Amino acid sequence: MNKKTVIGIIAAAVIVVIIGILLYVFLGDPSVDISDVTEVKACVKNRETNEIKEENLTDDDANKILAIVDGKAKSNCYDTSVFSEEKSFIFVGGEGENIIQLAKDGTSNVFFYNDSTYITLSDEEWDTINSIYSKYTR
Repeated sequence: MNKKTVIGIIAAAVIVVIIGILLYVFLGDPSVDISDVTEVKACVKNRETNEIKEENLTDDDANKILAIVDGKAKSNCYDTSVFSEEKSFIFVGGEGENIIQLAKDGTSNVFFYNDSTYITLSDEEWDTINSIYSKYTR
């Protein structure tokens, strides 16, 4: 390999690294960060009035949900029709409220409404979150 080729390869690698850093800085961390969450609420639809109410989760239930979602890789969501406010949680923290909606199409996806991203859970994690949500429905 001649000197020009080596310099070209090194320059290309540096450019790729710089673009990656810029994308990370401008687009943010593509994983769930729960570090500022202080409270978790369930959004529950009253079957008689169809009104959606917020109910505070116990510390134990909130901690289980936060442990499940923390650090999960987010993906962009292009089809939001399978998610609904009727089956959701609200994460309250330093930056306000972030609505987390559970998929109603049988998949184990959780939609982060505020930034139009989602995460996919394992079957066990999905069952845990659904059982916690069920405790707050009436």
